[in-house]
Amino acid sequence: MKKILPLLLLLIGLASPAHAVKEVADRAIRCSALIYIELTRPEMAGLTAGEALMNRVYAYHMIDGADMEMTNGQIVAAQTEAITKLTQEYIQGANLAEEYRACIYWMTDVG
Repeated sequence: MKKILPLLLLLIGLASPAHAVKEVADRAIRCSALIYIELTRPEMAGLTAGEALMNRVYAYHMIDGADMEMTNGQIVAAQTEAITKLTQEYIQGANLAEEYRACIYWMTDVG
């Protein structure tokens, strides 16, 4: 019984970083999608670098040390899926302004 607890804690410890990496990737692609949506407004054209940055953060966390690369097509597909989800959330009444603001702060910190 004494051996099971440390083993269980070790397994939980190993699973947590993988979950955190996926969470960062999901957040990054949502930020990329929110920024992309904002780019449709002419006064927001300066955000293109932010969108590219969030795409890179997403790709980096999706490969997570694996011996592979993400293509632009894979990134655009994930971004399109995120845009669709955001659109559905907005239609259902979600206020995305706070999430967008957090994305901009995060982008500024990363960049």
